[in-house]
This record gives sequence, structure tokens and C-alpha cells, in this order.
Amino acid sequence: MSNQAMKKRHWDRIAAITGHEFNFEMESIPLKSIMEAPLLEFKEDIEDVCIAAVKEKDIESKLSQIVAEWTVQTLQFSSFKMRGELLLKGVETQDIVTLMEDSLMMLSSLLSNRYFKLHSITGTNTIIPLFSANSDHT
Repeated sequence: MSNQAMKKRHWDRIAAITGHEFNFEMESIPLKSIMEAPLLEFKEDIEDVCIAAVKEKDIESKLSQIVAEWTVQTLQFSSFKMRGELLLKGVETQDIVTLMEDSLMMLSSLLSNRYFKLHSITGTNTIIPLFSANSDHT
């Protein structure tokens, strides 16, 4: 319960399970408030919430890593018959397509993870079809 992965939504869930309200006005929850809660009665449910918090933090970390990888990617173009830069450069594009396929596989894996459903991350459901559409055209 003292893990940094525990966010307000997890404490809200524990409060709903135990029927005990925790004071979130301070940066930390007082020990007295925790000791007053009937935690032992709901030990397994609380453990599930704590495990979910750690798994969700791992998912958020992996998503941040994917976003960081794609933030620095640029497509390089080459000229085509005096019409300007219309063609993607082969070798550089091949590396980006490989990265796209790896990212798609990671995103698909994260979406199928049961802990992914416990929190909402906007935009992810639109990213995967975009990756799929682009990887189909290679």
C-alpha cells in the first residue's frame, strides 16, 4: 500500500471495498486513518488493488517509452523526376517500419493486458489502428 504506484483511484477503490474514507487532503495519508480501516477483513481484495497499481504503472512506463521513441522519428524523402521530394528514402524508412511493427506488437500486448482496462489512456485506441493501417502498406 505504500508503493509509489498507488494513486488516488486506487485509494478510492480501497475506500469503496472497506467502506472507510481516507483523507487525501494531505500529501500522505496518516497512519491513524489506515489503522482505523478494516483492512484485514478485505486483505485479498486490497492486495489485488495494490498489484493492479504496480501493473498499471508498468503499462504507463511502457507507453511513455513508445511515445518517446516516436517523438524523435522523422521521415526522410528523396526527389522524384524533378517533381520534388515525393519518395521516402528506402533504408531509413525500412528502419522506421521495423520500429513501427515493434511498437504495434508492444501496444497490442498492452491492450490485451487485463490491467490496462483499469485506467484510461486517451489516444491509444486510435494509435493502434493507425499503426496497423500503415504496416499493412509495406
